[in-house]
This record gives sequence, structure tokens and C-alpha cells, in this order.
Amino acid sequence: MKRPNFREIAKYMGWTRDSYVLFSGFVLLCGVIVYAWWPLAEELLAYIDWGGHWWLYFDWLLVGIWLIMSLLIMTGADLKVDAWIVFVGFVGGLVIESWGTQTELWWYYTAERPPLWIIPAWPIASLSIDRLVRLLMKISQTLKQEYHLKNRRQDFGSLCLNIYKILYWLIFPIFFAMLLVFVWPTVGKSLTVMSIVLV
Repeated sequence: MKRPNFREIAKYMGWTRDSYVLFSGFVLLCGVIVYAWWPLAEELLAYIDWGGHWWLYFDWLLVGIWLIMSLLIMTGADLKVDAWIVFVGFVGGLVIESWGTQTELWWYYTAERPPLWIIPAWPIASLSIDRLVRLLMKISQTLKQEYHLKNRRQDFGSLCLNIYKILYWLIFPIFFAMLLVFVWPTVGKSLTVMSIVLV
């Protein structure tokens, strides 16, 4: 059996020329963050006993999430569309981190309000969420087509739409209630009121 070459893998993964530009920017940004905040990285790495069982102290979940997100952002990349997602991610991340740290809903051990080193995670997460939504839409379209071929009926699309609506109205009130419980200690602050209204 012939082993797939890099181009076949890239085509299967949905990588475009823009994917490499996006990934290069991502790697560059990570490098700048590590360079600019090297004392934080040193402090974090100092917790790991490199002479012993270092793999027990290493944050495998964080590394795994970043590896998956770096693959996700490359899938179907289009710089014209992704530039807006990145912009919204940066601005949204800055606003959310400012709100959370200024009202002391959460804090970071660096005591920055907001910590600028965390802001780049927001556009990467925004791009990853966009790719996951696209993947779910593709899967639902495939299921819809298979259903039409088997049953020759047109009601699967409305069934999917109804399921999405039902799930949304089951999940959103739970999320909103949990959000209210989380932010309740700061409900008297204007940033929190604005956040609740926006949700």
C-alpha cells in the first residue's frame, strides 16, 4: 500500500495556501509571547523536576489543546474571512479579560489586569470554534444527503433544525443561570451589568 505524501494529507485536511500563512503567524505569535514573557516561562518550567518523573508534572492537556487548535486553524483557512474572526477574537478577549480581572471575578498570578500574554489565545480559540462549527455543518449535510438517498424524503433538514433549536433552548438557559451564579458577587459593577445584558 502506498503511503500518502504531504500534498495528499494537506488536501485531506483541507489546508490551503492561507493555512500556512495563518500557521506561520500563529507560531511567530507563540514565539513572541515566550520571548516577551520568558521569566513566566522559566518560572513555570522550574516547577518540573526534569531529573525525575517530569511527565507527571507536565501539562499534557494544555499541550494537546494547543496542538489540536493549531491543526484546526489550518483547516479551510481563508485570510479574508479569518482576519475578521481574529480581530473579533482579539477585541472580545481583551474586553472579557479586562472585565474579569478588573471586577476580580478571576485573576492571574502575575496580577496583570488584563494579562496581555493571554489575549492571543482568544483569536486562536475563535478560529478553532469556527472550524468546529464548519465540521458539524459538513457532518449534518452528509447525514442529510444519506438520509435523502435512503428514504427519498425531504424532512431530515427540518428534523435537524428542530433538534438544534431544542438543544439550544435546553442548553442556553442552563448556561445563563450558571453565568449569573458565577458573576453574582460583582453584579453591582457596571462591567458585569453590561456583560449580562450582552448575553
